[in-house]
Amino acid sequence: KWLRINYIQYVALMDAALWALTELTLVVYMTWQRWPSLGKLSPGIPGIRWFLEHFLNFGFSLCGMYLVFTQRSFASKPWECAQSDAGACADARTDHLFTTLRAA
Repeated sequence: KWLRINYIQYVALMDAALWALTELTLVVYMTWQRWPSLGKLSPGIPGIRWFLEHFLNFGFSLCGMYLVFTQRSFASKPWECAQSDAGACADARTDHLFTTLRAA
């Protein structure tokens, strides 16, 4: 249980970071590649709507990453509890699992 909850949160952080990086790379590459043609009305040239859409996606990814980062609840299992998950060794985060993982 300890590792699973941490894993879900780490994957949510990495997913948001990778989406933000992908969107940023796409916008930067497309701008660099099409710079001479921007502003021309030609098929295949991204317009202002395309840029706004991808900047919005980038912003949502950053907001998601910030939300998961600020709501994270990482915990390490104590060494004394290596062979047990009962009693004092139970992960207290599982008592309120929805609130622990709601941002992820």
